[in-house]
Amino acid sequence: MRAKVLLLSVSRCFAKWLLLGGVTALLAIPPAYIALQWFYAGDSYWTHLREHLLTDYFQHTVLLSSGVLLGTLLLGISTGWTVATYEFPARGIFSWMLALPLAIPAYIDAYVYKYTFERGLLRVLPFRPDVMHLGGAIGVMSLALYPYVYLVSRAIFQKQAASALEAAQLLGASSARRFLAIALPMARPAITGSAMLVLMECLNEYGTVKYYGVPTFSVGIFRAWFAAGSVHSAMKLAALLLLLIFLLNIAEQWLTRKLHYTTRKSERLITRQFLRGKQAVIAVLICLVPTTLGFLFPFLQLIWWAYSGWQIGLINWELSRYLLQTLQLALPTALLIVLVALLLAYLQRVGTTPFTRWVIQLTRLGYAMPGAVVAIGILAFLLAVGQLLQTFLVGTLTALSYAYLVRFMAVAFSPLEAGLKKISPSLDEAANILGKNRFQVLVQVHLPLLRSALLAALMLVGVDILKELPLTLILRPFNFDTLATIAYQYADDEKLPQSAAASCLIVLAGMLPVLLLDRLNK
Repeated sequence: MRAKVLLLSVSRCFAKWLLLGGVTALLAIPPAYIALQWFYAGDSYWTHLREHLLTDYFQHTVLLSSGVLLGTLLLGISTGWTVATYEFPARGIFSWMLALPLAIPAYIDAYVYKYTFERGLLRVLPFRPDVMHLGGAIGVMSLALYPYVYLVSRAIFQKQAASALEAAQLLGASSARRFLAIALPMARPAITGSAMLVLMECLNEYGTVKYYGVPTFSVGIFRAWFAAGSVHSAMKLAALLLLLIFLLNIAEQWLTRKLHYTTRKSERLITRQFLRGKQAVIAVLICLVPTTLGFLFPFLQLIWWAYSGWQIGLINWELSRYLLQTLQLALPTALLIVLVALLLAYLQRVGTTPFTRWVIQLTRLGYAMPGAVVAIGILAFLLAVGQLLQTFLVGTLTALSYAYLVRFMAVAFSPLEAGLKKISPSLDEAANILGKNRFQVLVQVHLPLLRSALLAALMLVGVDILKELPLTLILRPFNFDTLATIAYQYADDEKLPQSAAASCLIVLAGMLPVLLLDRLNK
């Protein structure tokens, strides 16, 4: 009997480590292969790139990331603080509308504003600015990405205790001083995490910077791979980008290493103050400007272009083919990613060693890598391993789905991890007493309780796949386009009505998960 129990325990442990090791190996292949390429000698194009272009790529990447980070922090923190602590007209509407710019990819905003200033409504202005440069890219991307900071800062400001702010008020501190000296420092760990998401999106962005002529690392990777045909140069640039991401993660951990603020359940939370007169007008303007510039104006412009194109016959049923291809790719892949994330999250829940949890955390690092880096790593690895894998995987939906699995595992893992933490361990113990094994506990106990988390993970991953551009451009099969790639290609060819129609579908599909994310953060 003991031997049978021991054999069963060993087999379970082996199966767990086999699954965990296999998934970890699959997700670690792209960054590991790219990192190894740095130790190989480069070609003639790498020598040219290193001597003439590398410094330019680095400077523009740093300037773009710094500018967008500053812009998103200003917009996200100001709107998050206003909505969380004040009551003013239309506050309830602004609360969810401020999150909607996440539904519009930055590259779509980019060509909307380029056309607006060159040939659209603002062409009559005497001071019409030129947006086709670094400053224009920073402005557009700040408007598209500030909701990352807004959602986090609003949630953390709403959960702060009122006692500290009231004590400062009794000591004569002004509203601005209370915010800068008390509220903002206590929110710093959470805001730092959202700032890291913004930086990752900046490093991943290709459509906006390429369209506006800003030479960043992502643009350099595409040039090296497609224009120069230099695989090694593309991978060396990707390795440098991985190093930059690693340094950013180290910096985040260092900045937040000693910052831990908690609010006891018995603490009274902040109550919103009613604003009237000029103060109410200022609060409305703080929320109205980013909402209008980040969502309302671009979306209405896209609808108008799509309607105009449909009237003159430029939009036909061909768009339905791209929609079906996108759904054909996004739905099964999102289901696969959520399934793998669910298994990993459950393994983490039942894991008994810190090493198990540490290995599972490594599988989430793909989201920190730009899509171009993931794609280059996978494609270069497939080209190197042999003719058989090249024949069956290169230029196929399988390779593209694998790349999405690496890139978006963390997106699915986070809501499932949070959902499992809300389930009491006593339910697992009760099921075990009744003779249920771990798989039965997962299916019969946890899955019914994880419906909302599963739905959130599925929608978030699906929309990320829908919007992903650089990864899809590199790995998509021949003559296969998604809504994201076709919208970008039409815009690059100045075919705005056709691009607007595809973009409207992307935005409409992205609005539901954004609203769900907004509700989950309240």
